[in-house]
Amino acid sequence: MHSHLYFICPTDHLEPVINNTFQRENYFLTSLGNSITFDIEMTLWLSEFLRTRHIDSITFVLSEDNRIVRNEPNNKSLSEISGIRDFHKQIARQQKSTEERWQSYNDRLMTLSYHLNNKIKQLRQELASLSMESVQITGKIYRRNPRGFRHIYPDLICADNVCIN
Repeated sequence: MHSHLYFICPTDHLEPVINNTFQRENYFLTSLGNSITFDIEMTLWLSEFLRTRHIDSITFVLSEDNRIVRNEPNNKSLSEISGIRDFHKQIARQQKSTEERWQSYNDRLMTLSYHLNNKIKQLRQELASLSMESVQITGKIYRRNPRGFRHIYPDLICADNVCIN
């Protein structure tokens, strides 16, 4: 039986929702706002974990109302967590880039998609360096109302650069 790994934010509380929706052997790796960094130590640990648990699919998931990405200005305790300030700067850059490219921008899903697509690219690159290209990596956004998971916008829509001939 093949297993599935989910990268989630602990503030979203999605473990039971995922287990009830996707009934298979699920594993979870948490980081605030899916801000995980794929350095060499993490990548080596992850590749071994994928092999030993027979994981062939990975999904990055964030809730549409994720409070880490939303960067609530009154939440001082979050801004004091190591690395969160830089993470929020990165999210702000991604949101600004999205707004510049999409004049009718009013969709929070675009910013979340942009962020998750970047995480997917980073992980694919690291796994490719370890000859693990066969692992399928996707992203989903959980909506509480109406309840359900939706696919993130494709990477083409969230691209950093667009070249049209």
